[in-house]
Amino acid sequence: MKSIHDLLVGRSGTQNPRRWIAPAVAAIGSAAVIWFVLPHVPWYFKAPLALLAFVYIGAQSAAYLAPEDSDDPPATRSRQD
Repeated sequence: MKSIHDLLVGRSGTQNPRRWIAPAVAAIGSAAVIWFVLPHVPWYFKAPLALLAFVYIGAQSAAYLAPEDSDDPPATRSRQD
């Protein structure tokens, strides 16, 4: 039986593109929350905060969902002989 974590991150043998939907919604949602929760703050203060939240949440999600060996250059990977 597959674990819930493996199903969520798409470790079913094939890469499931739908696994990126929830992180994208989370990144957009974090920016939207910052934008709408601060109604009396000028837009030029909210925009960088919302952008920072979007980039940070998106980068964290991408790092979590990326294949485990994607950051290793091909020359440093160990051989599977």
